[in-house]
Amino acid sequence: MALNDFNYIKAKIRRVTGRPSINQLTDAELIDYINSFLVYDFPLHTRDFYNRQTYSFQLTPSVAVYSIQAIKNIYSNFEPPLYVDGFLSQYFQNEQGFYSLYPRMKYSTNLSAGNGTVGPYAGSYSYTPVDPGTVVISTTDANGVVLVANDIKINSTMGGLVTGHLAITGISQAAQAVVTVPGVTVAIGDLVFIEGVQGMTPINGGSYTVMNVVGDDITINVNSTAYNPYLLGGLFSIQAGTITYATGAVAGLIFPAVVPVGNVIYMSANNYVRARPFAMLYFNNEFRFWPYPDRSYTVTIVAWANPFAITAAGGALFPELNQWGDVIAYGASLKILADNLDLESYGKVKLLFDESKRLAERRTMKQLSTQRVATIYDDGMGYPAGGFGYPF
Repeated sequence: MALNDFNYIKAKIRRVTGRPSINQLTDAELIDYINSFLVYDFPLHTRDFYNRQTYSFQLTPSVAVYSIQAIKNIYSNFEPPLYVDGFLSQYFQNEQGFYSLYPRMKYSTNLSAGNGTVGPYAGSYSYTPVDPGTVVISTTDANGVVLVANDIKINSTMGGLVTGHLAITGISQAAQAVVTVPGVTVAIGDLVFIEGVQGMTPINGGSYTVMNVVGDDITINVNSTAYNPYLLGGLFSIQAGTITYATGAVAGLIFPAVVPVGNVIYMSANNYVRARPFAMLYFNNEFRFWPYPDRSYTVTIVAWANPFAITAAGGALFPELNQWGDVIAYGASLKILADNLDLESYGKVKLLFDESKRLAERRTMKQLSTQRVATIYDDGMGYPAGGFGYPF
């Protein structure tokens, strides 16, 4: 048996917990405990230099925000240095610091004026390009009630304008999903938006065409058969106009009430600059860049990778580092003992776990000890004063 391989770890756990028989703890249960510790607990207990990796991705022109939802279980942390096409860039995790240097201020302008109808209205915003998701168009009706339209991004060049939201009470899993929206008034061919749904989350943020309407049930052009079932919540919006982000052109805007003749229709929004980004904010599980990229760029940042879960077969490369073997075995044993309220044994194994963790971390400590803080005598890069091997 190879030292610290999968079979070694399983056998050690059974010995430590006093469960040598599969009648006491099945192999499937044992693997679940190992994976639970490895994936969720191990990265919090120790950060081995082995897991410090480089994460790279491509920026899309005119797109400033990138979600990390798809990789949040692959990497536990991100940290500088940050490079954009090889250029060292600023890294922020604090909104105040980022926005104090690169504020997102809204500018307002007169878009149009009421003509005694609900619309359609058109106009043009002066401060371009427009930042998607920041548009607010407002006016008042004859009773002084404020009428507001906001934008929902359709794609990188165009957004849909909406003047209100209705609550969703159900969405079917079907080749063409049926959305139930009490009190809705919509027609076949209308463009609609869905957001805030729980359960069937892939349907959020999309724009869909109405294919059929039966009472409060609206059939839309999306295949939801592979999505998780709808749980609750969600807002349904109907397009009431469009905005072109590059030019600021607004077209086909229809308000839910008549706008009296002469009432000013205002529009406010953020605009942005397009260039090579030189700053990034990591906040709310998103990367936000400034300026907006004017073309595709390669972003590179330091990332701490989580260990991967194992299968029943174990795998020849498990664990990824030999010195992790005892840490994983003792860590999984602690979870088993805790679940069975064997606190006396838990206390004894915890001492062994802490010792194995310290031994496993020595490799990382040795690696980190080669790094130094830059001073006037040492640039922190491994060169003597003066750099590049020259003392002066």
